[in-house]
Amino acid sequence: MKQLSDLLREAKANPPAARYGVDQVVAAGRRRRRRRNGGWAVAAAVAVAVMVGVPQVLTRADGRPPVPAAPVPVTTYTFRGYTVDGYVVKDPFILDVGAVVAGVGRSGAGEKSSVGSLTVYRPGVAPEHPLTGLAAAEPMAGRTAFYRAVDHQKILTWEYAAGAYAELATPEDEVSKADAYRIASRLVMGGGTEPRIALRVGYVPDGYRLMETWSSPGEVTRFVRSMTNIMLAPAGSQKALLTNPGRMFNRNGSAPEGEQRFHGQLVIGLYPAGRTRGQTPPDPCDEKSCTRVLDDDVSMLIVGGDLPIEEIRKVYESVTVVSDFTDDAGWYPLSEAVPPSAQLVVE
Repeated sequence: MKQLSDLLREAKANPPAARYGVDQVVAAGRRRRRRRNGGWAVAAAVAVAVMVGVPQVLTRADGRPPVPAAPVPVTTYTFRGYTVDGYVVKDPFILDVGAVVAGVGRSGAGEKSSVGSLTVYRPGVAPEHPLTGLAAAEPMAGRTAFYRAVDHQKILTWEYAAGAYAELATPEDEVSKADAYRIASRLVMGGGTEPRIALRVGYVPDGYRLMETWSSPGEVTRFVRSMTNIMLAPAGSQKALLTNPGRMFNRNGSAPEGEQRFHGQLVIGLYPAGRTRGQTPPDPCDEKSCTRVLDDDVSMLIVGGDLPIEEIRKVYESVTVVSDFTDDAGWYPLSEAVPPSAQLVVE
């Protein structure tokens, strides 16, 4: 079952020309979903949990158990880009409750150099491609590793820390096994920067919390610069994204029907407009979404799932979009992009 944020992300590459309702956006995303042997598949990639200080006493002075510390918001990527003899792992562009994602390309080949993606999963989150029944490959720095073909891709999965996995996915015949091991071996955790988002949300419905950001400031083209997705959902939905047991984070919907389905997603996205300001309808909101044409290149779409349109409209009216997509410094740090109550936390 595809996540609504995935379908929106795919629809952005081929948006409908007319008004964007939920059905049209989802349909466009489904049309866009197809395998590309020469391209790179967007995988998920991970945030490593931030450990809060452990209480040093079992009870308080008054005899009651200590109050657990509140989770610390996750506001940075868990690693940064690096180069490996002919390849470059770019800075991450997805941060969510289960993973951090970065693209992989050939050094000096420009924006069309993509040859794969790197996914680093949070400790305790099983990789997207199951490992059950697989024979182990050559170890990676003394830890367990697996290498196999999956859906026209070569997947190298390895344990980068105890109970924590990473995956390198590349199209078949694009990256050799030896090169895949070299790319993977250079991963160093830490040093990641804070994501920067092209919009800021002032109002978030009660109980909703950030689950995913997708953003790429600093890219060369206007098309890529105008891409930002924020997905929020009720806090309890986190367990639906990280299924139990196994806490498998599934972005492609390969889980059994309904296993990871949850309602109430609120997705705010910027993408190529597909129309001009003159085509903006008098009322920007319909039953489940609101649309704003920012200029002739970029539109904003807000889809509210099961939220009443009154709530979606409040979110719509609270959004501030950067005035210049080419000014990276003007993009909002993630910690300022949503209210404190809606920050991404991992529990």
